[in-house]
Amino acid sequence: MGESSARMTERLVIASSSEIVLKSPMVRRFMENQLRRQIKDSLERKGVRHGRIIKGGGRTYVYSSDPEKALQVILRIPGIDFASIAICTEAAISPICNSTIDCLATSLRVGESFAVRAKVIENEALSKREVEIKVGQAVLDRLADKVPRVNLDRPDKTAYIEIRGSDAFIYCDPMNGPRGLPVGTQGKMLGVFSDIGLSTVASWMMLRRGALIVPVCVEAWRGPSSGSLEAIVHSLAGFREWVPVRRLLAFILRTEELAGKINEVTTESVSNQVYLGSILRASDIIAAQEGALGIVVADRTILNRAIISICRTPVYQPLIGLTERELVEYFSVLGIRPRRVREPHDLVAEAPGRILELAALLDDEDLQHGIMSLAEKRETLML
Repeated sequence: MGESSARMTERLVIASSSEIVLKSPMVRRFMENQLRRQIKDSLERKGVRHGRIIKGGGRTYVYSSDPEKALQVILRIPGIDFASIAICTEAAISPICNSTIDCLATSLRVGESFAVRAKVIENEALSKREVEIKVGQAVLDRLADKVPRVNLDRPDKTAYIEIRGSDAFIYCDPMNGPRGLPVGTQGKMLGVFSDIGLSTVASWMMLRRGALIVPVCVEAWRGPSSGSLEAIVHSLAGFREWVPVRRLLAFILRTEELAGKINEVTTESVSNQVYLGSILRASDIIAAQEGALGIVVADRTILNRAIISICRTPVYQPLIGLTERELVEYFSVLGIRPRRVREPHDLVAEAPGRILELAALLDDEDLQHGIMSLAEKRETLML
């Protein structure tokens, strides 16, 4: 009896992964298993104790002795659409009413409206309509001091009740996660970190699309005005919070010697283009050695064809279609507060005649040796 009573009031985290549900059964199973493993790894890396992690019906149920801390970790895992603290109780009207009232009692303010949304799966004893009517009436009766109002169209608060077999899960305050796909399900990519704002957003956007991002830290051509190399490396700590793996490898490229060679063979008007092309070529070499399927850059100007053509690995520019409003929103989500936002390499659209000039400069033999040396001498950092 005691064991049953404990189960009736157990608190846990319920998480949704809506995009995964759209996949074929085999792909969905693979992604769900990957997400479950990443939730486990993230909780353990943060020292949050957990029990069972169960998946089913587009949901992941995470049992933890500290569900509040577990929730904060889970909300940063790509592939999670939303998550919430939930109460697990017996799938019967009385305990469902009690748990729903407990849930709404702390969040529903005086005079606010509410709605009850129920879902019933694998339980023939209860119907969706019956649950919504009886629980709604119980809220009106037992929380009368809050003067609640029913509003099914635009409620101030919603109580969600999901009945699965003999269990009922009740939650009231779902919070948005990063959405997207589980990290690593779409392969590995290198993320070029050449400033402390835009680079993080670019890599984070590809992370949400299922790519495991391996950071490559390099100072921008403008140097410290975009953030010193040390500041860029330090900024990885914030990005690391969104990567749900136990250990994350990063590379550091020190470009002082390469910059000297570029100054010898170029004019000031194209030096930034040649520098970026050299960084991408070095990243291309590293990508081939590390099995990376792409290179992510933060530049919002379409790269010159001469730069792209020297890379055998595809180059992605996820920020090109981003509005300033979206960019500010992503900065807020990631906790980034840049003093100003400028492209890392001050790129501008080039005239067609400049393409041949850049291609010739990037083919310089001494420069090619410098690029090879840069890739070979890369430093590694384990995050």
